[in-house]
Amino acid sequence: MDELRDLAELRERQDRQRNELETASAELRGAQAKLSSFVVAQCEASTVVGRYLLALPERPEGEGWWTEVYLPEAGEEDGPASLDQLLAVVDRVFATDQTTRTQLERRAALVVERDDLLARQRHVDQRKQARQRIIDDDDAARGSIAAFDAADARLIADAEQERLDILRDSPIRTTYDAFLVSAPI
Repeated sequence: MDELRDLAELRERQDRQRNELETASAELRGAQAKLSSFVVAQCEASTVVGRYLLALPERPEGEGWWTEVYLPEAGEEDGPASLDQLLAVVDRVFATDQTTRTQLERRAALVVERDDLLARQRHVDQRKQARQRIIDDDDAARGSIAAFDAADARLIADAEQERLDILRDSPIRTTYDAFLVSAPI
């Protein structure tokens, strides 16, 4: 009975390890697919690493499909890529990613600066429009005043003439008022 229990535990552990191995295998193949895309994008599909990555099946079956990189002939022209060659590509991908991240950070800073400049430009444009409205309103008011002056020029001239007439007739008025005060009623 103990042997059966030990056997069941052993099978359970083996199944768990097989599942972990399948998960790790799928993750490794996913990473290699990304490397393959990088190699193709860099026009290096004809290199040892490129041929090795492109020859890998999309869903590898069986255990140890990745162990070819450890073989003595790995890295030779007709053999699979070596681990060192794959790691060199990984380093290049990392360096490219770092460069891209740096460029994106710079670009983000430039975008923020551009947005700030655009906001400031809109503010300046609004101020210019407000200033232009004030100038236009001032011109319109001056035009209205000039039109009023032109339309009322005759009235203004008549009022001025009347003022002059009043000044001219003022001594007569004073004398007449004095007469009225001194005359008996």
